[in-house]
Amino acid sequence: MAFENKIIESLRKYQWPKGIVCPECRSKRIYTIKDKAKIKKYTCKDCLRRFSDISSTVFHKTRLSLDKWLDGYELIRLNPNLSARNFKNQLHISYTAARRIKRLLQEKADFFEHLLKIVY
Repeated sequence: MAFENKIIESLRKYQWPKGIVCPECRSKRIYTIKDKAKIKKYTCKDCLRRFSDISSTVFHKTRLSLDKWLDGYELIRLNPNLSARNFKNQLHISYTAARRIKRLLQEKADFFEHLLKIVY
């Protein structure tokens, strides 16, 4: 789980290199919603928009752990022709999720390469 925390920290640096700003109005007047989740949630004091560490990223609304996403990216990098069925079996996820995630990983390869450089 420590690795997932490192991924989340890297996402924060990637999205907001100069500090957290509202994706709607670009305000820096943000407060953190307190809860025990690893992925922090925020509210803008100016426009009242709620957002999180994974908003506006490929991970938006995902239920899959970020570790699995990066494991999936490693699988795709090592074998670009991997079938969705084999991808599903190796990650232990549903076929529908495997197809969707595999497509997103291939489309957003630049994002994942950049994220991996920050994480490691």
